[in-house]
Amino acid sequence: MSFRDKLKGKVLDSSDMYNHYKNESEIMSAELAEEIKKLKKEVKSLKKKQKKTDKTLKSYNRLFNKLYLDYELTPKGALKYTQNLCLELIDFIEKVCKKHDITFWLDCGSALGAKRHGGYVPWDDDMDISMPRRDYMKFKEVINDEIKRCNLEGIVGHPECRIFNNRVIGFVTVSVKFSRNIFGAVDIFPMDYISEIPEDIEETYATTRDAFNDDIFAGKDKTESMKKVYKSLNLSLDKTEYMIIGVDTPKGKVNSPRITETERVFPLMQMKFADRNYPCPNDLDHYLTQIYGEDFKKIPQRLNFHNRVDKLKEREGFEEEFEKCLKLLKKANENFEK
Repeated sequence: MSFRDKLKGKVLDSSDMYNHYKNESEIMSAELAEEIKKLKKEVKSLKKKQKKTDKTLKSYNRLFNKLYLDYELTPKGALKYTQNLCLELIDFIEKVCKKHDITFWLDCGSALGAKRHGGYVPWDDDMDISMPRRDYMKFKEVINDEIKRCNLEGIVGHPECRIFNNRVIGFVTVSVKFSRNIFGAVDIFPMDYISEIPEDIEETYATTRDAFNDDIFAGKDKTESMKKVYKSLNLSLDKTEYMIIGVDTPKGKVNSPRITETERVFPLMQMKFADRNYPCPNDLDHYLTQIYGEDFKKIPQRLNFHNRVDKLKEREGFEEEFEKCLKLLKKANENFEK
């Protein structure tokens, strides 16, 4: 009588059950052992492939470091136009800042480029600067009038607090726009002074930034939202011992509060950038280590790219449009003080 028949007839005894489950267990153990054996072979093969891939990636990274750090490489085409346009744009911003006694310095990718490459990070197509919050507010008050005075309306703009791809972009971007295409941009990040650093600053900063973004998504007034931010994080418009990156800087740029001693920023120093000089934090190595880590002087294994230049390259006749914008900006810079 089979086990199933016995089960139907309800004539099972303990020895029948034991023998049945023992056999079943032995079969399953054998099958499981065979599966484990196969998986071990696959893991071994994958580890071998991964080791080979890692070796290849390291060789590429070493090559990139050689090319970008030991050779003089120059951009061409749309990237060259974009970088040249951004230089004229930041020169215009610098003139505005000098006229109105506004402080700024190179930050993020532009500060990194100045230190590591003496100019642009080779694949970069915009520029980054920071300002103390009070200067940042003053800049927003005067930039429209300066754009108008220099006949750059319709070409140069400065959107702020917009929602793009379902994320809040709360900072000012001064950009050159022509035929609905952005040809160049300078991102301006606000820095706040912090009076007293909370013990749970990482958590408090993240919570406060999320609440601020929620307010902007809900269409609430930024000024009122910023008042809540200042109260939550013990921030100040007046100079204190420490500075902290503004919550209106996106997560893509800053993943932590990034608190910096004020004395590591001021007094600012002049740093070579291409054939120009711009202000930078006086302890630039420390500043960049906070953003990019100890190995900031090396080309990282993973690179981030904007897609602006790639889109521009698809446009026919973009060179002519660039030339028009570049000519207008140069003229504005040459005649700025007239």
